[in-house]
Amino acid sequence: MTIDRRSALKLIGAVPVALGFTFETEAFAAAAAHAAKVVKTAGKGQYVPKFFSPTEWQTVRVLVDMILPRDERSGSATDAGVPEFMDYLMNDPTDTDLQRERRQTAMRGGLAWINNLCAHRFGHGFVEVTEAERTALLDDIAYIKDEDEEAEMREPRDLRVRIKTGPSFFSSFRDLTASGFWTSKMGMDDLKYVGTDAGEVSAPPEPARELFGLTGLRAGTRERVPIRTRGSGVTTSAWRLEVVADQGTGAIVMVEISPRESHCRGEGLFFGWPPERLEAVHDALLPRSDEPGFDLPQLG
Repeated sequence: MTIDRRSALKLIGAVPVALGFTFETEAFAAAAAHAAKVVKTAGKGQYVPKFFSPTEWQTVRVLVDMILPRDERSGSATDAGVPEFMDYLMNDPTDTDLQRERRQTAMRGGLAWINNLCAHRFGHGFVEVTEAERTALLDDIAYIKDEDEEAEMREPRDLRVRIKTGPSFFSSFRDLTASGFWTSKMGMDDLKYVGTDAGEVSAPPEPARELFGLTGLRAGTRERVPIRTRGSGVTTSAWRLEVVADQGTGAIVMVEISPRESHCRGEGLFFGWPPERLEAVHDALLPRSDEPGFDLPQLG
C-alpha cells in the first residue's frame, strides 16, 4: 500500500503504538545519526545489519519503500536510511535486556508473519512475489476491519491472535517507518515542501524552548486532520501541531474527547512518547484555547 507524504503524516497519529515499539528521544536521535552516517558513506561498501537476518533485511527494505516510495520531491525510505534506523533501534544500547528482547521478538515475529502469510497465499515469500501481490496483501492487513473483529469472536484463540497481532504489527511498523523518514535530513527537507490545506492555522512565533532533553523547540503549522476510530469506523477530527527541534522534526496530534479531556499521540521525533509529555510540550508551545473541538462535524 503506497501512501503520499502528506497522507502518511496525517495517518501516523491515528494508529496505536503496539507490540512494544516505544522509544526514548535519545534513542531516536542516536538512530537517526547512525542512519545519516550510513547514508553518507553508502558508496564505501554495503551496510551489514546488526540485527536483521538477510531475509528479514530484504523484507524490511521492500516494506518501507512500499510505505514511503520515492516521488518527484524526494527519495524513498531506503534512500533516507530508514532500514538502518530500524536496525539500530533493535539493538538500542540504552535498552534493558527485557526491553530489547520484547522489541526484537515483536519485529522478528511480525516479519515472519508477513512472509508466512504471503507464502500461504501466493506460494512465495514477500520479496519474491509480484508488486501487485504484495500490495494486495498489505491492503488486507493494514487495518483490523469491523467484520474481522466480529468474526474473531466465533473462531479459536490462535486465529484471534493472527487477526489481532498482524495488523497491529504493521501499524507499528508503518509508524516506525515514518518516524525514521521524518527524523532524517531527507525527511526534514521534504517537510518544507509539503504545502498547506484549507483551514490550516500557523502558530504564532514563540521563542525556542527546551523540554525533556529537546532543545530549540518551536511550533510550526497547526491544522485539522481526520482521525478514524478503529472500533466504529467513524472519522472525526483532531488538531495536529508540527514541532521542530534541534534534534529533528515531529508532530503532536491532539484528539479532543470533551471540552476538558483530550488524548495526544506523537509522530516523528515524538513517536512513542507518553501522553502527559506530549501535552506538556504542546501546551508550552501553543496553549490551548477555550474553544471546544468536540462539537465540530464528523468528517466521514
